Amino acid sequence: MGCGASSSSISSTLPSGEGPLGRKGHVQDEYTFGQVLGEGAFATARLAVRKSDGEEVAIKTLMRNHDSFDLHVLRAEIAVMRAVKHERCIRLNDVIEDQDSVHVVEEVAHGGELFDRICDKGHLTEKEAAFLIGQVLDGLTHMHQAGAIHRDLKPENLLLMSNNSESTDYLNIKIADFGMSALMGNPAGAYKGGGGGGENKYVGS
Repeated sequence: MGCGASSSSISSTLPSGEGPLGRKGHVQDEYTFGQVLGEGAFATARLAVRKSDGEEVAIKTLMRNHDSFDLHVLRAEIAVMRAVKHERCIRLNDVIEDQDSVHVVEEVAHGGELFDRICDKGHLTEKEAAFLIGQVLDGLTHMHQAGAIHRDLKPENLLLMSNNSESTDYLNIKIADFGMSALMGNPAGAYKGGGGGGENKYVGS
């Protein structure tokens, strides 16, 4: 998840109903926040628990008043996540808006980034790599069939579901971070200026 807001900005008063991205409401009425998973210039990702049933989720809170907040970019990202519903893509659970922030509620991946797993282990076995890439290809196939393209696929945007090597989810991987994704009917998508997407360190300048 992309990531920076303080806990004091999580809740504000807005009338009930639908906002431009999701539903208006008070996120703290529905979720109990835990540890910070990641932080950025204008967003913070936190672990949270839904009060109604105890389900753990990840909530990305984006600050509206930050210079980098872009409603068009966020709307496109959310549109892609709503279009792709597959076991190999991080699931969007909800979008809650208040006066100060937009809260994107997602499935939580306890295993962290594939990038960090590779760094920690030094390397993956051929069998592990083949198994992981097979899952990624399943997810990409579904995305393309749903009319969506990711455009920023890299180890940092592939999340593992568990860090426990004894768990069946240890090699369960999911595609995440759809901030540069696009629906094929909108080739410019969420990425300002269009283009092929990706980062220079992976695709070159």
